[in-house]
Amino acid sequence: MTTEKPADRNCMERRPYCRLFLPTHGSLGLSSGEVATAAGLRRLGTFLSLGHERGGELLVEAEQVFHPLAGFIKNNDLLDKSIRFSSVRQTMITIKQFLTAAGLKVPHSRIKLVRHTDHMSRSMRQIIADGIFDRYQAEQHEHIAPFKNCDVILTFIATEGKLAEFHGAYRVFGSREFQNDDFLNLPDYLMIGHEDGKRRIWYHLEELSDFRPLRGRLIAKWSNPLKWHISKDQELYELKAPGRVMSFPGYQDVVLSLKELRAICRSPDSHADWVTALKFTAGIYRIVDMESGKTYIGSAYGKKGLWSRLCDYAATGHGGNKVLMGLDYENFQWSIVRTLSGVISKADVIHIEYLEKKKHGTRAVGLDYN
Repeated sequence: MTTEKPADRNCMERRPYCRLFLPTHGSLGLSSGEVATAAGLRRLGTFLSLGHERGGELLVEAEQVFHPLAGFIKNNDLLDKSIRFSSVRQTMITIKQFLTAAGLKVPHSRIKLVRHTDHMSRSMRQIIADGIFDRYQAEQHEHIAPFKNCDVILTFIATEGKLAEFHGAYRVFGSREFQNDDFLNLPDYLMIGHEDGKRRIWYHLEELSDFRPLRGRLIAKWSNPLKWHISKDQELYELKAPGRVMSFPGYQDVVLSLKELRAICRSPDSHADWVTALKFTAGIYRIVDMESGKTYIGSAYGKKGLWSRLCDYAATGHGGNKVLMGLDYENFQWSIVRTLSGVISKADVIHIEYLEKKKHGTRAVGLDYN
């Protein structure tokens, strides 16, 4: 593939550009740092006229990016790609633009963006893992009424800094008063929110399933994290590779089902943040049998640390532990108790594991027999 002639400085000053970052694993069909020509990109199904290449980045005219993306999406080509976008000057690719190209047929003025964050005693990861996210989102303060005057909300979960990952697109069918029946089976950590005595309303929301394949993959860069529901469009920061389950939430917030654990270990390229955080980190982990309530405490050490040990469980369910064999692994939930230096000795890790077993009482009432 030949190299495109760099654009001159005057051209760069006159025209707005977008950066298209080449993924290191070459998911666009190009080698890392390789410069793509317009002809080469046509062979990949897009029709861009490149401005110039600099430091492994392709700078293309922003206006030319959006329309080829629409073609990409319609042909399902983009669902196999991993792309990071970044704005230069005044021009960017936005969330509403992208999802409109993906088939969302709603005027931009009738779309709101929502960014949920951890707050007080609630964890968004726990709410999602507990299967009550839709219920949580439907309940809102009456005096705020965040989803009024819109037809669709695009929901995101805050990750790090100003970034947030796409969770889903929801059609808004209006609202009603909050009723006593709505309290049934509401977890304690959500009941706490009602102690303020403020009136609530319940929104009728229906997820648009066509956009679920983008869950956890579409990353937005929020202009003002203090505003959690906005009509203003936001920058599309990145489209992650397919097979991604979730961003690494931090060691203390790791809560994984067997299904989630297997999906993460099966697609390490799509979960590079998990690999980076766990591969060279020793630690103590916890497995809870959600049916019996019994707990198993284990440890991970050595060159591949927690990543390798958790992936052992993803492969077999029991990770080679005889005491776990024969149980229903689908009922297991994995979390991290504490992290340790990757260079700590095996003897020290095992000693700390023993102390954690005593703290948790797993040798008396749990699944630890040693």
